[in-house]
Amino acid sequence: MKSKNIITYITGTILIIIGIIMAIKFQNKYFYSVFSLGILIVSWKIYNSISEKPLFHKFKTKHHLIFWIDIIIISIIIDYIGTKIGYWKVSFVGMEGIIKYFPHWAIPMVSLMIIFLIFKKVLEKKKTNKIISPIISLTIPITILGIVSEYLNFFGNAWLIQSMPITDIKIGPYYLIFQTIGFWILTLIPYIEYKLIKKYLIK
Repeated sequence: MKSKNIITYITGTILIIIGIIMAIKFQNKYFYSVFSLGILIVSWKIYNSISEKPLFHKFKTKHHLIFWIDIIIISIIIDYIGTKIGYWKVSFVGMEGIIKYFPHWAIPMVSLMIIFLIFKKVLEKKKTNKIISPIISLTIPITILGIVSEYLNFFGNAWLIQSMPITDIKIGPYYLIFQTIGFWILTLIPYIEYKLIKKYLIK
């Protein structure tokens, strides 16, 4: 069992490294899918190691389908609105533009959710206030991961930002206000979906 855990961590870490190399070295637009998959694997394993109950505890096949399909649908809506308004331009066209939503949207969103849950769980174990712990878990680690992702995208160009509403304040390629809030929203969408399924559909 221990060796299986080590292999899982190694696999996830290798994928993260490959994703980084794909972005910086090869300017490959698929970097984000590989990078996020690595984060998903590692963070999922970390969460299960520190939590009393594993992630997606008591989820059956139908619950997983509802969870992932809803996230994909929401991703399509967000992407459609963002491109139509002119906030960003997609790098994927044709069939790529159809199949991208699972690896390029859903997996990264769930990865963000798990990172959020890990920090929330750690802070709760340290007796941090139940209101403060989710705020810290959302604002600090998610913002940092968002900045790292946008830095990598500066090379990989998986998405092309054209303009941001309200303010264009930037740190390098990172639109400080809008993209920070954007990563928070992308974290909360699967989290809320996860909580709703657990509350109303799982007995």
